[in-house]
Order: sequence, then structure tokens, then C-alpha cells
Amino acid sequence: MPDPRSSSIRSFRQVTVQTLLTCVLLVLTFPTVCRADWAPDIQLIVTGNLAGNIASLSEAGEITPAGCWSVPELLRKLRREPHTSSLVIGVGNDADFRLPLTIAGGGSVERSWATTAGIDVLTLGPADLAACGTARSIPGDLLKRIWTNVSTATGDQVFPGWKRTRISNRSLTIASFISRSRLDDVPLSRWRQLVVEPPLHALHRMRAQAPDSDLKILVCHLDDDDFADLSGAARADELLLRVSTDTIERPAGFEKPSTGPETHIVGNGSRSLLVIRRFSAEGGRTDVETRRLPLGKMRTPNVSPALSSLASTLHRPLRVINTLEYSDPPPYQPLANTHAGIVRRAMRADIALVAHASGSSWFRDRVITPLSVFSAFGNRRLRLYNLPGSAVRQLFFKLLHGSFSSRIGSAGIVLSLSTGMPKNLVINGQPLDERGVYKVAVSDDLFDDPSVVAILGENDVPGERGMTLWNAWIDELPGLPRPFELAR
Repeated sequence: MPDPRSSSIRSFRQVTVQTLLTCVLLVLTFPTVCRADWAPDIQLIVTGNLAGNIASLSEAGEITPAGCWSVPELLRKLRREPHTSSLVIGVGNDADFRLPLTIAGGGSVERSWATTAGIDVLTLGPADLAACGTARSIPGDLLKRIWTNVSTATGDQVFPGWKRTRISNRSLTIASFISRSRLDDVPLSRWRQLVVEPPLHALHRMRAQAPDSDLKILVCHLDDDDFADLSGAARADELLLRVSTDTIERPAGFEKPSTGPETHIVGNGSRSLLVIRRFSAEGGRTDVETRRLPLGKMRTPNVSPALSSLASTLHRPLRVINTLEYSDPPPYQPLANTHAGIVRRAMRADIALVAHASGSSWFRDRVITPLSVFSAFGNRRLRLYNLPGSAVRQLFFKLLHGSFSSRIGSAGIVLSLSTGMPKNLVINGQPLDERGVYKVAVSDDLFDDPSVVAILGENDVPGERGMTLWNAWIDELPGLPRPFELAR
């Protein structure tokens, strides 16, 4: 007769083995199943706002690439980080009209960097537009960038207003806003009669027109007032990237989260990558980790051909000062009246007034090149005003006070100062007509001067904005008649 205890032992062993196998299988497979269900973290990588920090230029014209050319290599490393989905946003504002390489290339080097850096979404900055201010039209690659609060006078959209994308099973909308005050020296009326909408109005319009998304990223090229309006209206699902004009670089490393609306600063002349990692936490909360990665030197000199081609542009001869004009050897100092004479020709003005430009103010060779111009004096913004004759007389009265002849160069006008008052004003060989209208070109330290702002008023020609002193010299030098008093 079989022992009933043996049957029970066998049954118990079978159950125990099956249970153990089931438990082992669950232990081995459970983490895999859960990990497959987890959505990867969102990693937002923000670059741009180089503010002309594309390369350095020596006095001899040698170009040394800046750290921004290491961005593609850093991006490749960041995209390989596990359990993350990355989106790279370029905020623009990479050029700076006060720097030689921007003027020499018309912003082309900065645009070339942005299109080859591996950026997913490009937005537009005011400095990108200012860099091509003398162009007849906006370069095609800039027209592809996002600018939300602008349209033509007839309401047509010239730029993409926003872009919608998906990463890590979540939808994102990227928009970009520029304050009107940041566009003072951009010829908007010349370029398709562009009209800038108040940023807050554009934000409300975008909310009504754009499809719903899990997160809206708002790139802000805004002055303090516009940013206060926009941040005050920001919602919980809106992240603000404030593009700073502050020259102080934010330190590398991790950052504390902001208070109020989620806001991150993109430093001016940026020498680091801003990395924002957003990941889901308990209770449906989203935690944010922010860090800045410094931009180092490249291991390989993989720079844009546009940067390499600038060397020939910098050394292109514009004019040769011959011995008949100046028998003495160099150096030569550009005259204040020469600045005014060249600006008058470049802007087709009746009168030009240009304050003496700062810098070393010397041409050290008879051959004048763009590099010679950049090295001799700093750049200035220029504007053209339509002024009645009575305003021209008031303008000279304000500017004189005994320092006019030494501080400000003039062209197109002759006057007598026998009594300390502007008398016998002659413009283009004719006496000043109080009822006439004259085109007057002035440099920025004059049109920004509080003592003359009321006289100049709103009479400038917006379509003529964008010209700078460097542009005027480079454009006009080859065609100047001889003799022309360039220097002393």
C-alpha cells in the first residue's frame, strides 16, 4: 500500500518548484516591463545668443575660432545620454554689428554656424537682423526662423509664428518674441513693410490659434517692460527662455530653480550650453534640473568655410593713399570731417554730422583694407532725418557751444561762427532755406543725445536704418574721387 505521506511530499515539491519559477520569472521580467513603460526624460538644450562671440581677430588679421564651434560635438554627446529625449533650441542673436567679423561677413558666419551646429529649432534674434541691415532683403535662412509677433502691413506672415514638435510622447510648441525697442536700427519698413505686434497680444493670439501642447517654450528677446507683461501672464505649462543682453556670463554648473513662472536665462556672448532636464516625479509632479556646460576648445578645427573665407575679405584693398595725396609716410589719422563726408555720400544726405570715432584712429599703411578700417576706429550706428531748415538751424545751435569744430565732423554745410551763433549757413552751395527740407545724416551719440532728441523728433527715414560707420567706409572708399582728404 503506497505511503500517503510520500504523495503529499511530491505534491508539495511540485508546487514549491512552480512557485519559485514563477517568482523568479516575475523578478526578472518586472523591471523590464516597467522600464519599457517609462517615458524618457525631456532634455532641452539651449544655445545661441553668441553676440558676435564667433571668433577672435588679431591686429594682424588672424582669425581664431571661439568655443561655439565645439557645440556640435557636445550635442552629439548629450543626445547619447540614456533614458532622455533631446531637443536643441537655438535662440539666435548670434551677431553683433559692433564687431569686425559680423560686419565683414554681413552676419553670414554666424548664420552658417547656426545652420551647421545640429540645432533642431531656430528662432530669430534682433541682432541677426541688424547684422544684415544694409541688405535689400532678409537672407533666406533667416526667413525660416521663428518670430511670433510680426507680420506685414497687410497681415501676411513672413516668418513661422511657432513650431510644434513631439519628444518623449509629449507635445511641445516653441515661439519667439522680440520687443520693438530691440529693433530700433533694423530697416523693417524696407523689408516687406514689417509690423511688430506687442508680445503679450501675440502670446494671446498664439494660445488661441496654435494646437494644444503639453509644454510651450517662449523665447524672449524682450526689454524689461515687455518681459514683465509676458511673465506676469505666463501659465504653468509655459517655460520662458529670456535672452539676456547682460555681458556677465552665468557660471557653469547646476542652478537653483526659478521662482514664479519657470524662467531660464540665456547669457549674452554665451560661452556655455544651457541644459534643462525635465522628468516626471511622484504625484504627477515635474522636476527640473538645470545645468550649464562650458564650451571648450575643439579637438579638430571643424569650422565653417564662411569663417575661413573672411581672411580674404579682411585684406581686400579698398583704396591706396598715393604720394601725391600724402607725401609723408604712414601712419595717417582719419579726420572727423572725413567721417562726415563719407557718411554723406553713403546715405545720399545733404548734411552729415558724425562725432569723432573712438579707437586708435590711425591707418598704419598706405593700402586701406576692411581690417584697416576696423582697427582704426570703432563702429557707430547712423540714421537719416528729414528736417526743415528751421530745425537744422536749431540743431546747430544746440551742438555748437564752442566744441563743435573739434568734437563733431560735418560735411555739406558751411557756417559762420563770428558771434558764437550759427550764421550764414550754406548747404550744397545755397543759403539755408528755413522752409526747405534737408536730409541730415547723424551718428548714434548725436541722435541719442537728450539735448537734440526733441529737435530730431520722429523725422528719421526708417527705411534707411541699418547703415553703420564701418559699412559707409567699406562701401564708399573704392569710389571716392581723388584727391579726397582722408586723413592728416
